[in-house]
Amino acid sequence: MFFSLRAVLLLLAAWVVGGVARPSAQGPALPAFALTRLADGQAIASDALVRPDQWTVLIVRPACLPCRAVLQRFSNDAGLRLEPGQLVIVLSGLAPAEAAAVRASAPRLAGAAWYVDGSGAAADALDARSAPALFGFRRDRIAWSLRGSVFIDAQWQGVVNPWLQ
Repeated sequence: MFFSLRAVLLLLAAWVVGGVARPSAQGPALPAFALTRLADGQAIASDALVRPDQWTVLIVRPACLPCRAVLQRFSNDAGLRLEPGQLVIVLSGLAPAEAAAVRASAPRLAGAAWYVDGSGAAADALDARSAPALFGFRRDRIAWSLRGSVFIDAQWQGVVNPWLQ
């Protein structure tokens, strides 16, 4: 009972701060958009990101302090063990050279898949008007999202950590 009340309070706290977690068993499908893989400059379609299990997309923008805080949080999470493709980081509105500098600032996230969304098409397709935006996927379906706030401890512990474990 205590755990259930705690979980409800954590999600309520997340909602009050502004980043709403939206759980869903069978959410909307991953929309179609194109990205550029930062490692080699290759264009890829969004459906190439899909994994057979759970995976996460983080959209960050330049000059966004909450975006930097979330990247730092991911980078500092010593318990985070990423499988290839489990965390997709999309650098929206950046040129590849700028994006490479952002990636270099988070060396502990080398296991993440880094992409550039220079035009903002991915952010638009995922309706991520405010940044940072974090999406949890089950295969090709959006299971939950957090948008537009620094992900406070309640959100991190209640939503993000369990999803990536």
